[in-house]
Amino acid sequence: MEHNNQIKILPEYIANQIAAGEVVQRPESVVKELVENSLDAGATSIGIVVKGSGKTLIHVLDNGKGMSREDLELAPLRHSTSKILTQEDLEKIQTYGFRGEALASISAVASMEIRTKRAQDEHGWSLKSEPNQPFQISPINCDNGTQVFVRNLFFNVPARKKFLKSDITEYRYITETVTRFAVIHYDKRLVYYDSDNLVYDLHPSSQEERIKNVFGENIASEVVKVDFSTDLVSIRGFIGKPAAARPTGNYQHLFVNQRPVVSKNLNYAIFAPFEHQLEKNYKPFYVINIEIDPRKVDINIHPQKHEVKFDDEKLIFSALHRAVTEVLAKYNFTSVHKVDKSEKSPFFRFEVPESSKENILVNRSTGEVIDRSFAFKQTSNWHAPIDRSFGTTGQSSRSAFDLLFDVAPKSDFQPPKDRIEISDDVQFLQIHNKYILMQSPSGVFIIDQHNAHERILYEKALRAMNSDFSNMQVLLFPISSAIEPSQIAIAREIEQELRKLGFDFKLYTDGKIEIMSVPLDISESEAISSFSEILSEYVKLLQIKHSTKRDSLAASYACRSAVKTGQKLSPDEMLNLARNLMQCNMPYVCPHGRPVVLEISLHELDKSFKRV
Repeated sequence: MEHNNQIKILPEYIANQIAAGEVVQRPESVVKELVENSLDAGATSIGIVVKGSGKTLIHVLDNGKGMSREDLELAPLRHSTSKILTQEDLEKIQTYGFRGEALASISAVASMEIRTKRAQDEHGWSLKSEPNQPFQISPINCDNGTQVFVRNLFFNVPARKKFLKSDITEYRYITETVTRFAVIHYDKRLVYYDSDNLVYDLHPSSQEERIKNVFGENIASEVVKVDFSTDLVSIRGFIGKPAAARPTGNYQHLFVNQRPVVSKNLNYAIFAPFEHQLEKNYKPFYVINIEIDPRKVDINIHPQKHEVKFDDEKLIFSALHRAVTEVLAKYNFTSVHKVDKSEKSPFFRFEVPESSKENILVNRSTGEVIDRSFAFKQTSNWHAPIDRSFGTTGQSSRSAFDLLFDVAPKSDFQPPKDRIEISDDVQFLQIHNKYILMQSPSGVFIIDQHNAHERILYEKALRAMNSDFSNMQVLLFPISSAIEPSQIAIAREIEQELRKLGFDFKLYTDGKIEIMSVPLDISESEAISSFSEILSEYVKLLQIKHSTKRDSLAASYACRSAVKTGQKLSPDEMLNLARNLMQCNMPYVCPHGRPVVLEISLHELDKSFKRV
């Protein structure tokens, strides 16, 4: 009798490739797993060498305790581990690896060789592995510790290899992971090579010194220590002052028991005390480690162990928020204020009285009801930022300003149809060093000084890159500094556009840059920081919008070089800003899509004051 079974058992080599996909997603995943194994082996020195951004070769070596021949034979088998034996061990995991999947997953999708030796052994052992082939083990002379060579990643899984990103992108992923290891394991020596180029050679030091060596003096000089404890957790590390904030997520490093984690909720606990201290879209710098009883946190909920689950995340959120708030208050960056730990929504909320079918606005702090008749609208013709709520319900994601004034994506408000005429005798008023007020023929204009200057510099940068227009000032003395390895790769990628913008520079293989000239709108003292921040902003823009290199670079340059919120302007500076804005091709929207000018008509003012 013939059977036509639909369900079949997968061949072991196919099952291994599928399982490997959960652990090994890209070269960075291999680096992460191997370095974690080195740390679990008690290594005090770890070396990392990658070639072809990890696609060709990943070589990780350490001075850990090494393995015997018997252990080496078991190490690449699935679910073989030295780190947990009992259910109790699983409930209080204190090692990075514990599932016994790393080496097995790597060997399923790459050629792998392990060389290892214990201090008490006369010689070491070598294990060579090919996918779906038996291991080959032989004696070898080698140093104490373990070395792992991973060659030709995904050579037997073309579909996976096809979806890897460019070499620059994969290199950046690896460098970001190595950076995370570097800032939390500052007591270890860490050496990192990209092919023959030395990226890091970091010796054991204090965490503050390690931050300086990794991120540079500009960041290190703007960090303060965090040291906060409760009965549940200890929170230690460093957090940057508002001046150290950057428009990218590469400067935020959160750890739980020295394990890097991703948590939007905990990141918000750190960001919230900064909320009114930072430029729009800027994020604070921090390297923070949360120490907690391993039995009160589950790290086994994500294949790459990036996410964790706490027994009581609200208490962790509260402790972290309080730790950051107290540090900022100590250094007079913000005042200490009590917050409702269960509330994380904006200060202004909607309420629906039983007697009314319409929502009203209530100021959470004072209980004051906000009359909607005061609201004024934003133009529907402007290129407003894209609504990314995707129809979600619940807590509003709009800012307190938007909620207070009901600034909505669609409205009847219209921007000025003609260019504003700026006469010599026009009067300006700067409000909170943020907005500029000036009288219009039919009311009052409000100009966002940062957005306005962004638009001016954006168009100026595009003209410089698309023509022979010179936007360069030569420095009297060249300035040299170390910058992040990932940024060196980006600078090489857009070198021509950077030179057209006004930068003249040299990149060296030891991770240093020498700047000989900068654009006219950047001061000599900000040459290095501006260069670095422009590259960071450029990467962020490429990730969130589809545009040309030049457009993204011009927007990045404009955002970094524009006058900041909180910067005092003289009457002449306000006059020049307004005049230059009116000479732009599109003066009413900044490069990021935010409005630059609002107009409140005299009629609306009269209505607000009950004159009509």
